[in-house]
Amino acid sequence: MEITGLKRIYNRSVRNNKLRYTFYIGDSDTKSFNELKNTNPYPGHDLVKGECIGHVQKRVGGRLRKIKTNYKGKKPSDGKGIGRAKGRLTDKVTNTLQNHYGVAIRQNTHILYLMKKAVAAVVQHSTSQANPEFRHRFCPHAKDSWCKFQRDKLTGESTYKEHVNIDPAVAKVIEPVFSSADRGSDDLIRKCLHGETQNVNEALNNIM
Repeated sequence: MEITGLKRIYNRSVRNNKLRYTFYIGDSDTKSFNELKNTNPYPGHDLVKGECIGHVQKRVGGRLRKIKTNYKGKKPSDGKGIGRAKGRLTDKVTNTLQNHYGVAIRQNTHILYLMKKAVAAVVQHSTSQANPEFRHRFCPHAKDSWCKFQRDKLTGESTYKEHVNIDPAVAKVIEPVFSSADRGSDDLIRKCLHGETQNVNEALNNIM
């Protein structure tokens, strides 16, 4: 049903609205997008696919939960379990890191370098360190930064609190999720530069 509706919307857009919808936002399931491309709704004009930021953010949480599951019976380099205790990969930590990733994407739209840097800073920002300057050295230095530590330095306020303190051994295990080999890759980040979500397209209330 979804694919059929998508084809109808695109194939009548020029006739009814004199518009070409050349930028498509969706999740990583490319079935709908590939089916649409095969109909070639706009001969001579390519369709470009962007990732839904909401779905990309959720997949960060999914990867972290998978790491926790796969580490059952194993331990990080400090010899402790990976979950359940303070400083470990708890549900609270997973949700916080997932949210930080989403904010890093949304606050750095249209600039590849800044978005990649912000994504890479997420784990460091949340890892326990004796020196806060070292901990937040990769976080954005701006008055509207998602990092309250760096923001407070410029505004003179005192809003920063260390809500999450991940042990360094756990941080080392989860760092690859935010690296250029996974959720911080150039290919994925380029598809997120628009900073938008497909949710409004799936909400009947929004359309009405």
